[in-house]
Amino acid sequence: MVDEALRLFRANVLFRNFELLGGGDRLLVYLTLFIHLCLKRAAGKAGKAEGARELQTLASGGHVSPGEPSWPLTQVIPAAKSSSELESVKGYLRQLRECVVGRLVDRIYNEDGTQNKHWMQYSKRKGFMGKEFSS
Repeated sequence: MVDEALRLFRANVLFRNFELLGGGDRLLVYLTLFIHLCLKRAAGKAGKAEGARELQTLASGGHVSPGEPSWPLTQVIPAAKSSSELESVKGYLRQLRECVVGRLVDRIYNEDGTQNKHWMQYSKRKGFMGKEFSS
């Protein structure tokens, strides 16, 4: 799923509407928004090492979860029904974020450590479907 989200990111981020047909589509929306947040965070970093550290911190840090008031995807991903389900969802989303960061760093930085302009141009765009994760 992570590879699919990375492969489709540059096309999907241009959409204003996205038809949700199932759980995979919901996950794709979440990952697209997280990738966009990563690009915004990495945009100000000088080199690959500094950018990788920043993104690792972002992936492991606390994020809003389904059911919290500031959760931007209320219509896409519903709130957890119990506290054990919420903890399970948080753990799963954290694993996904860490996996995305591990694979994204090699794509957004060139071999010489400079930023890849073909990826970083999307850091200036507004969020996918008019939504964004706060940084």
